[in-house]
Amino acid sequence: MTSAANTSASSRSETTTEPADLVLNLNAAGADDVRRSGAKAGRLAQLTRAGFAVPRGFVITSAAAEAFARTNDITASTTAECVRGAAIPSMVEADIRRALEAFGNLPVAVRSSSAAEDLAGASFAGLYESILDVSGPEAVLGAVRQVWASAHDARVRSYQADAAGCVAMSVLVQEMVRADSAGVAFSADPVTGDRDVVVVSAVRGVGERLVSGTTSAEEWRVKGSQPTRLRNDDVLNVETVLDVAQLARRLESLAGAPQDIEWAVEQGQLRLLQARPLTAVPATVSWSVPWGGWVRNFRLGEWIGDPVTPSFESWLLTGIEEGMHGHVERLTGWPMPRPFHLVVNGWYYYGLNLFEPGTSRWRVVARIPIMVSRVSRNLRAFAGINPPTAHLGFDWGVREWREQLLPSTEELVRHAVREVGSAQSADLESWIDRLASNAGRNFASVIAVSGYSAKAEFALARFWAKHMNGIDGSWLEVVRTGDAAASANHDVQGLDWFHPTLGELTHNAAKPDASVRQRIAQERDALTRRATEALADRPRLQRQFTTLLKEAQRAHVIREEQSRSMTLAWPVLRQAILRIGDALAARGALATREQVFFLNRDEIHDALNGTNTPGLAARAAVRRKEWNRQRGLQAPLMLGELPGIFKAAFAQIEQTLFEGRAAESDEIRGMPGSPGRATGPVKVIRSVADVAKLKPGDVLVTSVTTPAWTPAFSIVAAVVTDTGSVASHASVVAREYGLPAVVGTGNATTRLRDGDVVTVDGAKATVRVVQAIGS
Repeated sequence: MTSAANTSASSRSETTTEPADLVLNLNAAGADDVRRSGAKAGRLAQLTRAGFAVPRGFVITSAAAEAFARTNDITASTTAECVRGAAIPSMVEADIRRALEAFGNLPVAVRSSSAAEDLAGASFAGLYESILDVSGPEAVLGAVRQVWASAHDARVRSYQADAAGCVAMSVLVQEMVRADSAGVAFSADPVTGDRDVVVVSAVRGVGERLVSGTTSAEEWRVKGSQPTRLRNDDVLNVETVLDVAQLARRLESLAGAPQDIEWAVEQGQLRLLQARPLTAVPATVSWSVPWGGWVRNFRLGEWIGDPVTPSFESWLLTGIEEGMHGHVERLTGWPMPRPFHLVVNGWYYYGLNLFEPGTSRWRVVARIPIMVSRVSRNLRAFAGINPPTAHLGFDWGVREWREQLLPSTEELVRHAVREVGSAQSADLESWIDRLASNAGRNFASVIAVSGYSAKAEFALARFWAKHMNGIDGSWLEVVRTGDAAASANHDVQGLDWFHPTLGELTHNAAKPDASVRQRIAQERDALTRRATEALADRPRLQRQFTTLLKEAQRAHVIREEQSRSMTLAWPVLRQAILRIGDALAARGALATREQVFFLNRDEIHDALNGTNTPGLAARAAVRRKEWNRQRGLQAPLMLGELPGIFKAAFAQIEQTLFEGRAAESDEIRGMPGSPGRATGPVKVIRSVADVAKLKPGDVLVTSVTTPAWTPAFSIVAAVVTDTGSVASHASVVAREYGLPAVVGTGNATTRLRDGDVVTVDGAKATVRVVQAIGS
């Protein structure tokens, strides 16, 4: 046998037949052999000999593990409890004790180093035991047994059924690094796949809290030599971040593949604790588009806070858009530019384009007579969808919706509810098409009627910015009505039919209590009086203010009322698509009914009609995994190049809302949704099913809120969303509950973590981290 301290393998093998290489120093010949040292220790041995600043240590090799297993009759089926109680053979124990003599009384870290660990295909990260700050031979021997026993835990078996247990488990023992700061670094972005970016995470002290997932961290992205801090806990300075990034790049260059490293800084010295291949790096994410301008946070996009599922995008969403744009084309005579949307890395982007590529001037001229004829026959309806004349068509649009569209939709849904439960597959497809088309026609009305709410509020906002500079308050406060509609079973948490409706969940509707409504009304009326009195010497402006305010308040109420009815069909639509899922699962085409959401319409149609479609279940499983990964992407709010008319409109909105104030570097900025300031802990929630996790005083951070989210507003202190506008659900309802809200941030769900303490300023549209979790 071989001592790591001072005995060579060759001299020991000449005097005994006992197994050689039980313990090896990291800098010893043969320590880099993965078969005897395991992947982790073998890699660190290579890096030690290559001159990297690896903490000194030794490895208890697989030969020692085999001797331990033989002595105690340990097999793959032996329980972890039995392994922890087994005796270490005397020859192994003696070599460990000799190796420890080099450390004196210094504490050590005892870690696993399996031959199957830290590989490109399976990292086993966090599954095996690591014991830190171990002092004395007896404690180290006990820790070694714990590491060997961890290879027999059930969680390891579930990760890889043929895990070999402690028989192949080497153990790494290193001096304990007293880190001032520590963390991990990826030499490629593990979410976007960008190979030009190094992602650095750091915490104060040892990094085990970060690796084990018990705390969050300061985060940096380093592209080239330019570091950008995403979360600021004042852990690292720029120089240290660049040193860590350079270390990660050197290791990637040496290995020829992206690396996942653990590092620590002790008394100003950067130490390398671990390096392994970065597993499952996605293809590099590109947000480029072939042409035109596309936005995520507009029209239907305000209702979509996640990547879209294939069935929704190719069937229900497409049907809604065809119905919506078909109505606009009938009114105007102008064919809307196609495609109506793009899906980029799973995310929906709505097209804001006036023409399709290659549209000639003569084509436009040739359509003018048709457009004039159509518009002249539909003046009131056209006025409602044309921003400059929207106010002229508003009342007509409200009457059309209440007297025609809503009753016909309610009747269609009642008919569908009676039929879908017993319909054949072909009829289910037909019902989905009919309901989708009807939803599209209704959404065309939403654009005209509810869309006027935003236009009316922006008119008030412009007036307020110009004439109310001396008033202490926000225009957002005076449009509040002090009430909010109760939730309904058909309310959705997102437009994608993958998500259950409120009626399928177990949450009770809640409205603001009387004291909240009274307080809001008092604050609103007091501010309205101050604003009106401030214009007393300018009666024309005073009358204009009163008119603008009444119009904004009226539109505010109607918008919420109408938007709630838009999803009346969603419960029966979900019933129809899930019945199709049941049919395909019964035929063996799918593993579960829910996999139907991850097939596109053509695949579903072909499968229902008996076309040979092998591998559907596997395809759906891969797509769901990809969908989950795409949820973590920071999807930009805008892609491509918008036409000048839309650029000017967005610039005017920006100027009106922010008065030219530039965003500060340390703030998350969005759109003002509801005024007020509140400080509290973040709770990132992506599903209404998780609303029960909210506690009074939490700051709700989510991708989007829709009517199904209303019960959460009675619990939280503030609301922050990725999507939305001043007239979106989160904005409107937050005002009724008297909650600050910042909407349309784009990426708050990926930048904030549960437990971060933030201050939300609704009027200024900012979110600032007061204290990051773990700091």
